[in-house]
Amino acid sequence: MVEPGPVDTPLVQRTIELSKKVEFSQADNQSKKLFQQAMATLMDGVQKIVQSAEEIADLIKTLLQAEKPHFRYFTNAKYAPNIFEAKFVDMTGDSVVSKISQRFFTDNI
Repeated sequence: MVEPGPVDTPLVQRTIELSKKVEFSQADNQSKKLFQQAMATLMDGVQKIVQSAEEIADLIKTLLQAEKPHFRYFTNAKYAPNIFEAKFVDMTGDSVVSKISQRFFTDNI
């Protein structure tokens, strides 16, 4: 099982582009602040840890050629520690939601 973190794809780039064009005329202030905070964190954070599809493909090729591959591989050491650890500690998924919320919404609104 290969579990990549953020991958630099046209979808990611398009999402970032479109997020800059979101119309907020009918949104309340808290919604505006949450969206702007999440997108600022996303743009800053993801751009630091994003991997190319080629990097992941190279890893998969290496794994396919391994004599005794592991069951699970995380492709991105910068992304894996917080999110993937939480996945295996809490079967409910609540800790994953909490970790992601902490990453995107660091102050109380």
